[in-house]
Amino acid sequence: MRAKKSLGQNFLKSEAALQKIIGAGELGPKDTILEIGPGKGVLTERLLVHAGKVIAVEKDRELVEFLKTKFEKEIGERKLILVNDDILNFSAEQNVPERSSAQAGAPSKANFQQKIMCAEQVQNLSLPRPMLHSKNLDFSFSGLKTAVLYLIRDIGPIEKLSEKTKAQIAFEFENAAIECLVHKTAKAIEKYKIKTLIVAGGVSANKYLKKEMEKKTRKKIKLFCPTQELTGDNSLMIGIGGYLNYIKNKKKLKKASDIKATGNLRL
Repeated sequence: MRAKKSLGQNFLKSEAALQKIIGAGELGPKDTILEIGPGKGVLTERLLVHAGKVIAVEKDRELVEFLKTKFEKEIGERKLILVNDDILNFSAEQNVPERSSAQAGAPSKANFQQKIMCAEQVQNLSLPRPMLHSKNLDFSFSGLKTAVLYLIRDIGPIEKLSEKTKAQIAFEFENAAIECLVHKTAKAIEKYKIKTLIVAGGVSANKYLKKEMEKKTRKKIKLFCPTQELTGDNSLMIGIGGYLNYIKNKKKLKKASDIKATGNLRL
């Protein structure tokens, strides 16, 4: 059974990812889990082992029939409730039971839904690659930064994010930004038959960017990158400009608060 692009399907296969999701969920036999888009039931199978009940909402009718066969026993025992519906139309209030008095120590409905959502979002984190497939050579990271903002809003608040989660978000941001930079640079090299490439500015301090640029050029063209101590050349340029401006005008600021940032000044 192949994934359907029209439904944006991607089937979970990684054993490492499965273990991380289950571990992050901190599941127990008193928990009821709402799973959105169970696919082929790989994660569902693990959830059934660790949780008391799983409610799986699947939009694809073909997959629902597949899951009915695969989990016939669990459905019969009411450990698994399989719902053929779009999650946007699904009512958790009608389908997810609240805690009973005998389950006072179990997580609330809102809490366990949030735990699973956070685990899946972080472990399978994938940020967009803005303008990656546009026909021109332009690139912009505004959409990427907005995606990070929305992600943190959904799994935050940021004050409560672990250092590991922050590192995962930063790592994926780096991957997304550099993939766009390298891809567009490669297109420019091919289009204009470039023989020499200079990677400079503050971004050239990133070692991963240098590595990917080296892989992309592979001695086909000359690649020049500044040494690490010179990658802050933008700040050095502004510092020199400020010094020369002071020498010329002999103006001193009385206090730091008098400094006004103006991005459009000419040197």
